[in-house]
Formats: sequence, structure tokens, C-alpha cells
Amino acid sequence: MTENPKENRTASYRTTPLRAMPLESFEEEYRAGRIDIHVLLAMREMFRRQPRIFANALPKSRCIYALAEKGDAIELDVYDVVGLGGDSPTAKQVLDRLSSAKNAKTIELRINSAGGLVDEGLSMYSLLAQHPARKIVHVDSLAASIASVLCMCGDEIVMAESAMMMIHNPWSLALGDAAELRKTADILDKRAGQLAGIYSARTGQSLPNVFDAMARETWMTANEAKALGYATRIVPSKGIAARARVFDLTPFRHVPAAAYALAATTKPTTSVRTMRR
Repeated sequence: MTENPKENRTASYRTTPLRAMPLESFEEEYRAGRIDIHVLLAMREMFRRQPRIFANALPKSRCIYALAEKGDAIELDVYDVVGLGGDSPTAKQVLDRLSSAKNAKTIELRINSAGGLVDEGLSMYSLLAQHPARKIVHVDSLAASIASVLCMCGDEIVMAESAMMMIHNPWSLALGDAAELRKTADILDKRAGQLAGIYSARTGQSLPNVFDAMARETWMTANEAKALGYATRIVPSKGIAARARVFDLTPFRHVPAAAYALAATTKPTTSVRTMRR
């Protein structure tokens, strides 16, 4: 029986860990005949629109993800976009480190992140939430998108007075016919429901209120987050060393000027990006 080359290329592509691949790898996959031109063009466009997020252009540093043991307490730093290869923090890293610290009584999670992959972030959230230790989450500067979901694992959620948090609907990239796109939309609706449930359970906000806030891409100052239950305590920013990260926030729709300052980007943009994470 003769195999369909196009079907083979699609199967190979779907089993490839996309988040670990730079653009050059997709070029090589195309030249080797393992993906077709439509996939390559889609990836080129995604890298063009969100180069910092998808091309791992952030400077590498041990501050991106670290774990320090302090007696019966451990500290984790999530200081990068979640789950996108390179030095980005992953659920596997969290699993490995928590498995070696089963007797920890306190976990301090420090966050400065623009978000990342929903599946990876939810895995990290679940691992942390299920650990018996007391969790203290510190938002040192920015907790946007899936990084804000990570915050919800905390028994305490402590925000620096100059920090911000953002919640929004999940995004995706889809290729295929109308049926495939509708299937992707259905999955996104289910994911949105899961995220809303996590926010609602932790904050006490009603599900309709959370869904509305997610649909509006809501950016919260520390005071606003505390008033709505997304934070439990605010601390002075002085003395908090939010190690420098450069995040590209231009894919988001309603970024306030204060968030651009936190993310150390050049300046606000009024353009609306249609390619979403």
C-alpha cells in the first residue's frame, strides 16, 4: 500500500515538541520533507509577530528559573515566559524539584512573567497546588496570562505595590479547514472555563464576573488585585530585586502604560495584534 507523503509530514509535525524548536528548525523540517509549506509559512508568521516570545530572544540567566533549599523551605523563581524552550520554566522542572523536596513545609514562588503555554502553566499550577507545603507567592513585577494562574496556587499571594497582574481568555494557533478551526474554538472555550474556575475558587469572585474580566483582558494594579481577591497582601516595592527581564507585550490588546514600564519594553503601542498566544 502506497503511503501518502502529505499525511506522513503532518503526523511527523504533530508529534514534534513545537515549543522547543527555533524557526531554523522548522526550515530544516520543511527541507527534509517532514512538514509542508503551509506549516512553514504559519510558523514564519508567528515568529515574525511575536519574536521575543517564540524565538527565545530573552537573555539567558539563572534568574529565569531557580530553586534554593533553605532548611524545610524551598524557593522557586519563575522569571520568564513559561514552557517555550530554552531556559523557560517547565512543568517537568517543577515536578523534578518538588519530588526531591517532598518534606518541604514552605514553598516561596517568586514570579515575574508575561505568561506562556496554557497546558504547561496548568501543569505547574497543579503540581504546586497539590504539594502539602504552605505556598507563598510573590509577584515581584508582572504576572500576566498563565503566570496569573500560577499565583492562584498560593495560600498567600503577595504583590509588590508597583506590580501588576493580568487575566484574559486563552489563545491558540490553528491550521486546517473549518471543522478543525471549530474544534480549536471548542477546546479554547473549555480551557477558558477551567481557568475561570481556578480564579473563581481562589478569589471568591463569581464565575460570570471572572468570565467578563477575562474577556476584557483585565490588567490589575496591586491594590485592584487585592480588592478583587487576586492578592492577599501588598508589600513596598523598595528592597524587592525584580531582576531585569524584557517582555514583549505588544500581542496583548489593552496593555496600560504602567505595564510597559514594568516589562522594560521600549514604549506603548496602539496597534492591535491578531496573532495571540
